[in-house]
Amino acid sequence: MKNLFKTIILLFAASFILTGCALSRSELDLSEAISNDIQTAENEKTVIIDKYTDHRTFATNASSADQPTYDPGAGFNDEVKAKIVGRKRNGYGKALGDVVLAKNLTTEKIVKNIVSKAFSDAGYSVVTEDPNNKAVHVNIDVDKFWGWVDLGFWTIGVQANINYSLDLTYGNKSETINTYVVGEERSAIAVTPGLWKEAYLKTIDNSKKDLSKKIKGSELLNNL
Repeated sequence: MKNLFKTIILLFAASFILTGCALSRSELDLSEAISNDIQTAENEKTVIIDKYTDHRTFATNASSADQPTYDPGAGFNDEVKAKIVGRKRNGYGKALGDVVLAKNLTTEKIVKNIVSKAFSDAGYSVVTEDPNNKAVHVNIDVDKFWGWVDLGFWTIGVQANINYSLDLTYGNKSETINTYVVGEERSAIAVTPGLWKEAYLKTIDNSKKDLSKKIKGSELLNNL
């Protein structure tokens, strides 16, 4: 009986807190995840990001929370797609308002920063022009950048997933690097803006670490 009472209280609290302003779009500020200490002065090892493609697809409804959806009542266009990163839910799992990136942030800006930071930390200079064709050329293809509410029995959490691939080209050599990471933050009470933020900060940090490891192990990069 005591456990049942605790479960009822937990669901009630989650439903109450999540639906307070959950019907409208909420902004998520991840500006602190953007790294500014990136090498840009050209050196012996350089990379240039040629193209960014967002392959994510969205529906108005989905069978599970980890599938990207949007609130049809709020509208959807390319500008929204560039910023949407999740969907709020009430204590019963019903999809509510969208979660979008705040300020001038977009998923493209964050992913490009992750890639640039990982290469910079590996000793590469990230340039915007390659007149002498000496840089490694990079195309980024994003398949997932999505966060969702996970309703556990005793806790509630937010999980976030960033999944993308890099097509590297240097002369007639090429290689593809794939990275898939998940981050999570949980609470015993409710899903708050802070929970969304911490889950995404963990995911972004995990993505930088995962990509850095794969850059160091790249056959193409190690044989330039």
